[in-house]
Amino acid sequence: MVLLAAGCDKDDGPANCWPKAMKVRQAPVVKQVVDADGIVWLDNQTGEYFISSPTSMDSADSGYVCENDLPESLRISGQRVVFSGTYKARETGRALPVGYKDYYLVLATVSAR
Repeated sequence: MVLLAAGCDKDDGPANCWPKAMKVRQAPVVKQVVDADGIVWLDNQTGEYFISSPTSMDSADSGYVCENDLPESLRISGQRVVFSGTYKARETGRALPVGYKDYYLVLATVSAR
């Protein structure tokens, strides 16, 4: 398991974590997850990595992560992972299918599955 110490929600976190790091720090917590299964993907429109985690047969949460919190060895589209962390509100303005939601995901732990 990989433990992360450079969280992007900290005031002293790397400036290049998220373009809007202050917004992420101030975003309300939506929920926390522990040992959730997910798949890493790269959003081709934004260039950001996210972890997609199914919430039912036809829905999923997408947690956009700080690239610095995702080990380089896991930055592979389709990589299955187990993770714990905090989902925070993220407004994207883009239309998503019913049942799919985008969040910021502040990772506490992540490892390959």
